[in-house]
Amino acid sequence: MKIYEYAKKRNIKSRDVVKKIHDLGYKHIKNHLSLVPLKIIDKLDEFDFAPKKKKLQPKTNIFISLECAPFSKSGISEIVRNKIKKNKRNKNHIIIPRNQIDMKLDIFLERNVIIDKKKIKGTVYKTQYKNDIYYLIEDKFINDKEIYQLAFFSLMAIETVKFLNNKIDKINIHDWELGLFPLMFKKIKSQFYNTIVEFSIYGATYKGIYAKNILTTIFGIDKKYLGLAEYAGSINFLKAGLVTADKIDIDKATLTELKTSYLKDYVYDNM
Repeated sequence: MKIYEYAKKRNIKSRDVVKKIHDLGYKHIKNHLSLVPLKIIDKLDEFDFAPKKKKLQPKTNIFISLECAPFSKSGISEIVRNKIKKNKRNKNHIIIPRNQIDMKLDIFLERNVIIDKKKIKGTVYKTQYKNDIYYLIEDKFINDKEIYQLAFFSLMAIETVKFLNNKIDKINIHDWELGLFPLMFKKIKSQFYNTIVEFSIYGATYKGIYAKNILTTIFGIDKKYLGLAEYAGSINFLKAGLVTADKIDIDKATLTELKTSYLKDYVYDNM
């Protein structure tokens, strides 16, 4: 029996049969046209030629959002929670605001961040829900301007990511409020290996438009990145996220909406 005949009979590749025959000491066997030595057919019949499947290693994902079920209730909260569920085989870390959650939580991290030249002490709490770890950032600016809330949350999220300091495969940020995060992450990206920042977008918006000086004074982002965040003379969070994230997560309806919006020049079909 020739090797190709034996391979066909067992529905395997001839080259795998040749390799196994070589392993058994018959180096003179050349190719699929060579004869299978009769004395080793029984051994070949016992051999499992099926390739061993590699066990997939779980990935480490970080989700950052201002809303996430079950800690808050909204349309986006459920969307974020569903994305986490789809990644249930991975190691998931979720960073959200603490807001009015009054349950007893363990302190995970305390850090000082600089906002508008002022040192602000931040606290991050840790809890577990099902198999996922949640990090809840206490808000220091509940009754203050929205821009300070966003900056404080984003800066503390960066500090939390730095502290985790393990191999992070993907950071998934949600909605326009976190549009400056990819620029903030650039400052520490060299500490991580191949970490992807994915920006989930839920619609075109005129929210997140501020004076240019907030980039450096409030968010601490180098002014060399101004062109990436600027639109029509202002800082535009959504535009910044669109052009600086490594990957865009967007459904067809939202993509169509953006392609007819004022930001159409920064939207592409392959998003």
